[in-house]
Amino acid sequence: MIRELSKRYLAELVKLNLLSLKSLEKKIGKTDPHWIKEYFEYTFKEGKVFGYFIDGKLVGCVGYVLNPYGGSAEIQHVLVNPDFHRKGFGNELMDFIEKYIKENHPEIKEFRLSVLYGNRGALDFYRKNGYSKRSYIMKKKI
Repeated sequence: MIRELSKRYLAELVKLNLLSLKSLEKKIGKTDPHWIKEYFEYTFKEGKVFGYFIDGKLVGCVGYVLNPYGGSAEIQHVLVNPDFHRKGFGNELMDFIEKYIKENHPEIKEFRLSVLYGNRGALDFYRKNGYSKRSYIMKKKI
């Protein structure tokens, strides 16, 4: 079952995110839980976050924010507990969020999302869901 979440799930969402990134630590390094929390807080403030529950347990989530300049929605936090991978839950979350955005924001003409460098599984997943690579996001630590 998928339902909208409130900020009271914030700590559980951060744990889910860290668990989901565990397999990528060798490629991307350890992820800062504070940054993850801030990112979820931003999504709660500017958009919505939904959780996927099985037997009352949060096993996945997805969120979105609308582009403030119009026309697109940024899909965020597409996460599934690794114990539940390859069972179709990620596809259900993507179908749900795309349908939800189309129904509630008919002005939206494009979905966007970002993928962590080196996350080959996510790249393949999004390609299978009809997404294509459009740009690179670059960063420089200072």
